[in-house]
Amino acid sequence: ISTEGAAPVFAQAIRAKLETMLPRGFARWADAARRWRKWVQSAGVSSTARRRFWQLFAACAMNHPGHEPAQGDFDALFEIAKGQAAEAGAVTLVGAGAGDPELLTLRALRALQAADIILVDELVSPDILDFARREAKKMLVGTTGDGSACEQDEMNTLMVALAKAGRRVVRLTGGEVTTFGRGGEEIAACRAAGIAVEIVPGIGAAEAAAARLLLGAIPETPLPVCCGSPAAPPGDRARAMRSTDRG
Repeated sequence: ISTEGAAPVFAQAIRAKLETMLPRGFARWADAARRWRKWVQSAGVSSTARRRFWQLFAACAMNHPGHEPAQGDFDALFEIAKGQAAEAGAVTLVGAGAGDPELLTLRALRALQAADIILVDELVSPDILDFARREAKKMLVGTTGDGSACEQDEMNTLMVALAKAGRRVVRLTGGEVTTFGRGGEEIAACRAAGIAVEIVPGIGAAEAAAARLLLGAIPETPLPVCCGSPAAPPGDRARAMRSTDRG
């Protein structure tokens, strides 16, 4: 936790507050992490397996803070991590929407934070990439204004190859995945190669703009006017129809 020098006393107070909220048992887990890190690094497994191990480690620490980590815990977590890391990679097509990072969906955030590699086009706002996992590799794909960063066929081949190598690939595109994009071709390429593929829709520019316009266009009258006559609530309309039927 840092304020980058702007308010060090404030940052210190925040750290002190957080320390009082954390279980004392976390100190034992932190000590185990220091001891086990060199074992994990020298085990000769993939980066995916190493990351999965630490994800499992963190989950155990959170769920069992009072537990004393032992060698048996390390062995069990490591075997699980190796087995899960051997699973095939996958591709997630994520729509970045209108460009406002605050309009990203929760599924999009989870995909970005779980990705090993992000294939991104130039239409995506850099602010959105700030939500990606820090260790994730970002690669520019798609056409640019003065040429081509990566032809579609090349991008499809790259995407499939990365997934076959066990990577979790996110194809991040501006706007919506299947609107003005090549999402259909990318899905077909993944399916042809037997790669699991998922689509995470984005909130498009049209929806975002409509929401903003609506805020400034809501009438002061409680109900809209249609064809020169105020629209009646459903209950009033039903009563009026019954009255007409009786007449």
